[in-house]
Amino acid sequence: MEKWRALLAERPLEDEELDRLLEEFRLTPTYFSGSMKEALRQQSFGVDDLVPSDARYFDRLAGEPVGDVGVQEFFATRVASHVRGLLGGASPSDGLKAVLLLASLSSLAELIDLDGVPGAEVLEVFQWLAAQGDRVSQVGAIECGLRWLHTFPELEPSLSAMTRAIATDRPDDPSARLHLTSALVAFVEGEVGRQNVARRRPPFWRRLTSIAQASLIERAVIQAGLESARMAEWALKSGGALSSTCKR
Repeated sequence: MEKWRALLAERPLEDEELDRLLEEFRLTPTYFSGSMKEALRQQSFGVDDLVPSDARYFDRLAGEPVGDVGVQEFFATRVASHVRGLLGGASPSDGLKAVLLLASLSSLAELIDLDGVPGAEVLEVFQWLAAQGDRVSQVGAIECGLRWLHTFPELEPSLSAMTRAIATDRPDDPSARLHLTSALVAFVEGEVGRQNVARRRPPFWRRLTSIAQASLIERAVIQAGLESARMAEWALKSGGALSSTCKR
């Protein structure tokens, strides 16, 4: 963004530069999530509508590893900085939703500082997660909410609702949410591998980004009102390589 701001301050963009700038916007999780929701809402979508093929997108989703870092250093530096940036952005509520996509990473709750997020927005996010959130984010929200319950006691109903939902979910039920979650993770992981998105990236980064993208898809599936069992079946059969389009 700093590069493009500096360039725009000097002169108008040329056609080729405009194309590159628009491509940068398309590779942001916010933009991609919006287009994915629309594709799912239309109930006509392909693999490319759900999983980007550019590593820059996944760097913006979870943070870019630098050098030959281990998971602990990555967590303490890149992820911590990424979380602060999301929570300190123009929309802390959207930032919190994005942060919780990374809840598969152990101890993420330790990085979430809700002091700078208005109480009404915190409550709104937790209520939204209880009603429409993905399972990974719900687990992260429970861990985070318990740490901040003394500051935000009004979170208790949402935490209770998410805990009950997770506890009663049956992993052996094809229509259950846990089945959908695992199917989407396998689907994204397969696509990331097929497209070589994570080449020369550490395995923990690939795992983190695959689960985060699967969780983002799960949110969109829920909001579009698609049947979990059929979506899970499509994801497992597609495997990132077989079926290119799903039309119902």
